[in-house]
Amino acid sequence: TSRLQLSDEPTEHDVIERPPSAQWQVVETPGIVEAGQRPSERQGLHGVVFCDEFIIFGGRGTNGQCFDEVWSLDLVGEGPPSARRHQWRPLVCEGQGPSPRVWYAACHAMHGQWFIYGGTTWQFEDLAEPHDYLTLYILDLAERRWSSVENRLGPPPSVGPCLVPLGSWQLLLLGGTMPHRIGANGINITSLPTWQNWYARLDR
Repeated sequence: TSRLQLSDEPTEHDVIERPPSAQWQVVETPGIVEAGQRPSERQGLHGVVFCDEFIIFGGRGTNGQCFDEVWSLDLVGEGPPSARRHQWRPLVCEGQGPSPRVWYAACHAMHGQWFIYGGTTWQFEDLAEPHDYLTLYILDLAERRWSSVENRLGPPPSVGPCLVPLGSWQLLLLGGTMPHRIGANGINITSLPTWQNWYARLDR
């Protein structure tokens, strides 16, 4: 786990003499993955800062397995600043949450609500049965409770899109790809000429 540490808030003199700076730092997070004390290494997930926590959902492990777990990292930590340790813990949330997935869209809107939509388990074929990728999931970060809005008339599920809140009552979904339209053979000389069938442009 790492973080980007920004420089202290500059004064008027600093702005003139010294530009703002930032530095990546390793965050000490003790615990053993096999003992359930911290999340395993994973990719394609999102996180949100809420109060004194950094909360993550899902992702894909190095062995290809996708997750539906929710984890929380304590941002306050323990110990002196030079050797501060931050603890992970799994969160048990009420309600029905999203199925395991990677490269989904997520955003933190008003009132402590975290929205999740789309994603994939990185399959190159259409799903044989209806899936919950078309369901908009909402995690109440304070109450630790999932709710959902199912809308079959919504945008098609895509991989790696961007979800942006517009004020307090709208969400904007941009872009993404559709690897399930590539076919079982994946990306090859046959699928590349038809890239427009499985890649959605941001400006359309």
